[in-house]
Amino acid sequence: MSYKIYFLVTTSVSTSTGPLPGAYIQIEPTGVGAANPTGADGRTEATIDYDGDVSCVASRNGYNPSKPQTGSKANTYSNPLTFLLQSTGCFIVSAATGSPDSAEVRQMQLIRARVAGMSDLCGQLIGGILREYYQFSPGIAAHLDGDEVARTAVLKFVVRPLTAWFTLAVTLGLEHSNAKAVGTHVQAVVDACTADPGGFSAPAVLEAIRSGKPLPGDTPQAIQAFAEKAGEMARLPFARWAILEPLVRAWSLDPRHADVIGEVSEWLATAPLEALAPQSDPDARDGELRTLAGFFDFRPIGRRHMGTRLAAAWPQAVPVLQKYGFV
Repeated sequence: MSYKIYFLVTTSVSTSTGPLPGAYIQIEPTGVGAANPTGADGRTEATIDYDGDVSCVASRNGYNPSKPQTGSKANTYSNPLTFLLQSTGCFIVSAATGSPDSAEVRQMQLIRARVAGMSDLCGQLIGGILREYYQFSPGIAAHLDGDEVARTAVLKFVVRPLTAWFTLAVTLGLEHSNAKAVGTHVQAVVDACTADPGGFSAPAVLEAIRSGKPLPGDTPQAIQAFAEKAGEMARLPFARWAILEPLVRAWSLDPRHADVIGEVSEWLATAPLEALAPQSDPDARDGELRTLAGFFDFRPIGRRHMGTRLAAAWPQAVPVLQKYGFV
């Protein structure tokens, strides 16, 4: 006899909880059932070929696995077996701020959950970023843990500019009508990148990392170790887009007298979504692209720039891309 069991996996986001996409459920006894990874809403399900209750554990890279819980026929869609996974932290941010519960870590977790929760496609994007981030970030964090000077330098050079940039991007995409909030976050980006990062040219160091060229001769020792390890991200498409590209743009705003909102729009338009798989179901694909289109309402030109690439990668989605102004 078989039955269905429904799961919901969440994670802490500031003072509340949010869905956790990409989590896996391990079911015991082995072989009685399997579940797909959780979607953007943190949900998944499995058919259990077994008469009795089962033991279930939820896990995801970057999070502490759950304790086993008992799943049964009582776990319906409206009463799912629910897990709350605690993040092991944003490695670099935790190390640079000195705490896995710092304001910067909580803000990064909040941004991650808000974006991942928008749609399955956005959840895939966050998942791709995290998979690549975990390839190089533990080594950087380990170095920072033992070097107070390097920790302070990376906090100024990387963490605060990125936190300000991501916060502005999410505000523009989800709350662009709130002019006061947008203005506050624009200023936060400017302030984070006009402070002296430590007596060196931040744009020059970042460009060297991005291009794989030698670091400038005046690069401080505190930054050199980080920059050498961070060179790995230049070869990883999701991490490069999510971390290196915004840092390059943010630190070169002042020398270029650039429009901050325009820079964020251009950066969002280059998100490597074409490397991901669109929904095969037409209705689901329509909903995903409608949601994504709305994120660019603050600067529709960014939507069109992204649309050129998506149309080439997803020919089956061209009619919907046209419908929502991507092409």
